[in-house]
Amino acid sequence: MDASPLSPPLPSVLIVDDEPDICMGLGDFLKHNGYTVRAVQAGHDALREVERGQIGVVILDLGLPDLSGLDVLRGIKKLDPLLPVIVLTASTQESHTVEALHCGAFTYLTKPYNSYELRFALRQIGDAQRLASKVARVEGDLSASEERFRTVVGTTPDVVVLADRNGTIFMWNQAAARLFGYTEGEVIGQPLTLLMPQRYREAHQAEIMRLGTTGETRIMGRTVELHGLRKDGTEFPLELSIGIGKTPSGVFYSGIIRDITRRKQAEEAQRQAEARYQSVVENAVEGIFQTTPDGRFLMANPSLAQMLHYDSPDTLVSTITDIRQLYADPKKREEIQALLSQSGVVRAFETELICRDGDVISVSVNARAVRDLQGTLLYHEGTVEDISERKRLAADLLEEIKIAEIARALGDIGHDVKNLLMPVQTGVDLLREEVQEILVSLAAAGEGAQAEASRKVSNELIEMIVNNTRRIQDRVRELADAVKGVTTAPEFKPCRISVCVEAVIGSLRRYAAEKGVALHADGLESLPVIQADERRLFNALYNVIDNAIPEVPAGGSVTVRGQIDVGADMFVISVADTGSGMSPDVRDALFTTQVISRKAGGTGLGTKIVKDVVDAHKGSIGVESELGVGTTIHIRLPLNGVR
Repeated sequence: MDASPLSPPLPSVLIVDDEPDICMGLGDFLKHNGYTVRAVQAGHDALREVERGQIGVVILDLGLPDLSGLDVLRGIKKLDPLLPVIVLTASTQESHTVEALHCGAFTYLTKPYNSYELRFALRQIGDAQRLASKVARVEGDLSASEERFRTVVGTTPDVVVLADRNGTIFMWNQAAARLFGYTEGEVIGQPLTLLMPQRYREAHQAEIMRLGTTGETRIMGRTVELHGLRKDGTEFPLELSIGIGKTPSGVFYSGIIRDITRRKQAEEAQRQAEARYQSVVENAVEGIFQTTPDGRFLMANPSLAQMLHYDSPDTLVSTITDIRQLYADPKKREEIQALLSQSGVVRAFETELICRDGDVISVSVNARAVRDLQGTLLYHEGTVEDISERKRLAADLLEEIKIAEIARALGDIGHDVKNLLMPVQTGVDLLREEVQEILVSLAAAGEGAQAEASRKVSNELIEMIVNNTRRIQDRVRELADAVKGVTTAPEFKPCRISVCVEAVIGSLRRYAAEKGVALHADGLESLPVIQADERRLFNALYNVIDNAIPEVPAGGSVTVRGQIDVGADMFVISVADTGSGMSPDVRDALFTTQVISRKAGGTGLGTKIVKDVVDAHKGSIGVESELGVGTTIHIRLPLNGVR
């Protein structure tokens, strides 16, 4: 775009607009381009200025405080029919455009004005006025100036075509010959329709007839875009300004033509670029947005609307009046604002947004502040990526790493326990021999009764150590298998409950005795053999009784009973203690996922082990408890075992 001042002499311009800012802005623009400017804000003032004369061009707003802009236009044309008027208004109604042009306006521009369009219109007016002036002067003295006129027309860089009132070409310049491909001899005396595509010719003939009949024309004094037809049959876009002149010999038309092929190509390239940009925005996987500095959406693409569970971008934009509504943590919005103010850009900022249905998603935001040439903030724009799945996968990976580390630690611990148990087993055998020798010595020394009592106690303790060592070894093997990813399935075999319970009581008897708690088994010998995993059942009963002992005061007891529920075909094992009992909330949560240990150093795993064993046997577990009285746990197992 050429921003240099137009070549003098330039006409004086009268600005008629009731907005002082418009008058000031237009005035500065025109003065910068070399024009003399006057400005008025009312229709009556405009007509007085035109009547005074010395006005070359009028720029007229249709919305004036005292007169209709169209009435002012008619008044100007009445005072000076040849004075060109450019209508510049905010109105976009087509009826206003048609009526203004019909009243004689040179062209019609909308606010805010495009400086290129205004400069071009003024240039067209200047060209037409200069050309008409030249033609008038030449025809005033044909004998002296005809050759000079032809030289002026012939050397102007714009295409100039002159035709008589019937539309017959009688003169054109070299620029026209280059553009259309005809020689002067081929076009002089030919109708103007020679230079236009077939689709324009009927309308052209009608316009010629209208001018001859009424003296009026729709395009006279206007700049229009049409298509020209070259000699080789190709079409090209052109811009045409038509003027009318009068000589003693009659009326003639002057046409100034510019090839706008490059401009149209640039416009098409811009249109395609905008279409490509729109396609990228509409089809992007990431959410794309533009917001005002105070947080109102200007634009959102379909991906952002879908990400936030909205039906469409329009619904998102109209629903969210302040994007702070989207932030799960409003402070995050403030952080983004601060970063944009400081550096103008935000990269990979992670936060959480609230969807339309209340869901919360994790996102990564990239944004930048867009400013004009003066540095004024216009808006913010950026992209939003849903990283919820990435965050979930990262959390899963972290959990897997933790589990792997736990498995490694358990493997190490299991290995160490296994190694530590081997000397225990060896030591027990040596201890058994050593104790036996001591007891023999006591008996020989006449302490037979004491030796027998010691033998009974030592055998019981050694047997407990041996049995528990064996069970620890079994559990360590299970632990090693679990670390390797091997799950040990329950092994159901014929099992006598009395034997299993006696083994548990034997392991815990000394511990209970230290606490002053008696352990009893009642009515178990008469119970039938069932199909069960004796090792797992031992662990379950061990945990139940072991958990009960600390809750029983000295002098109390824990009793294991068994009975058959014939109607339900179930085997019932009850473990009753005379402890402190438990509150309803603790009782109800005892064998659920919400259970927590209330013992110092407890983990809550004991009750889970019990529940898992009962579930593996397709059984059930229930609790009765009363504060200050005690607790009874009922384990119900299928009488016929697990099939």
